[in-house]
Amino acid sequence: MKRAVIGLVSGGFLLVALSALAATYTNANMGGYAVPSFQARTYMLSKEVDLSVQNVTTGDVVQVFAIPSNTFVRKVVYKVELGGTNDNLTAPTFSIGDGSNATGYQGAGTAAYPIGAHTECDGVNYLSGHFYGANDTIDTTWGAPGTIGKVRFWVECVDFNDLQ
Repeated sequence: MKRAVIGLVSGGFLLVALSALAATYTNANMGGYAVPSFQARTYMLSKEVDLSVQNVTTGDVVQVFAIPSNTFVRKVVYKVELGGTNDNLTAPTFSIGDGSNATGYQGAGTAAYPIGAHTECDGVNYLSGHFYGANDTIDTTWGAPGTIGKVRFWVECVDFNDLQ
């Protein structure tokens, strides 16, 4: 259904305007541009698993990070570091996940190559990150610990606690 608005414009011309019942609301008639209504706190955690100290074997689970409730984990990154001068060092294989999904961030048995490079987890199941509504841990399940020295892990988190 349309409405006709008729008016006389200067010079004697007749103006007819048709308008539909639906309206378009712009920033001008809705109060301006959207602004953040809260400020979430983003932070990084870092932890090192030293394979010369932490004597992991095949099948062991290492709880690397404790994640509090109402936290969104955006990314998990790791770096395999050489621990000695032995030319026969081998890299470990491990998966990265949590209490609900052992391979949520990195698939099972993934080789931790290239050595010395930062590797962003492919997030097979948690590709876009993961929200934790309850306390949980980010875990590594070791396929083969290898003979390499250390693996450093980083996780980027967004704290949604205290947001109203």
